[in-house]
Amino acid sequence: MAVSNTTLFTPRCVWHTLLLLWILLWEAGCENQYQAEEVEIFHSDKQKSLEWKSEPNEGWTSVNLASVPVLQACARRMTRAVLSPWMERKDAHYILMDISLAQEQQPSEQLSPLQVHFFDKNTPITRFQNSLTVLNLNTSRPFPVNAVLLSGYFERRLALGLGPVRQTGFQLAFSYSGTCVLLTSIRLYYRRCPDIVSNLALFEGTGAASGDLRGSCVNGAVEVSPPVRECEADGEWGPEHGGCNCKPGHQVMDDTCRSTEINFFNYITLKYAALLMTREYN
Repeated sequence: MAVSNTTLFTPRCVWHTLLLLWILLWEAGCENQYQAEEVEIFHSDKQKSLEWKSEPNEGWTSVNLASVPVLQACARRMTRAVLSPWMERKDAHYILMDISLAQEQQPSEQLSPLQVHFFDKNTPITRFQNSLTVLNLNTSRPFPVNAVLLSGYFERRLALGLGPVRQTGFQLAFSYSGTCVLLTSIRLYYRRCPDIVSNLALFEGTGAASGDLRGSCVNGAVEVSPPVRECEADGEWGPEHGGCNCKPGHQVMDDTCRSTEINFFNYITLKYAALLMTREYN
């Protein structure tokens, strides 16, 4: 029975295809393995209602639109503030916020900004403190006074930096002096660098902007100089300083150090694999 050249070369093509696929999947896994993580502390959409404190009373109110809580300040034209409950910071060192907002037009004057305030505290504060404003927010398309459907006027802002947090918790506040503003989908969170093994050193996951972190050498490795790396504000690991080398009698293999001694079973396995590959290509 005649065998075509195509049949002869099929195993080699299959082998090369599988090898290429494995390499691509491995590289994709490595790329995703060390991406920044996001840890959520608060999301207003997950609350049944928002128990935030308004000053003055009724200056801010909480309503539900499509089962989602919305904070609104649409009363008298005066400065009114709303203060969040105290929240534990967990492993956070720098707090970020996503928020959706809509503002009513102010035809006779410039649109008043929504002012965002941030309080780094060990214990809750019970009243709004007119502190330094960390953000001033405006929409690019305010809604008209006679608007009925407002959903198309909400603008989403992502990853707004509120600032570092060093105490055990924090509170957030908004103040507004314009005619009407609505806030929804308030999400507070922090970024985190995941566990990483690099240059034979292990660095455990930590909150972004946490400063220099000292790593430890993997099994079979010894410290050349102290391995140090910083988890930066964006949740990505910065450059590494120092590092580890494999100790004598070991070699680098898969981010660790393995003994160079090959036992009899490994030797036979490698010889058998080499024999199969030789037969395939001959």
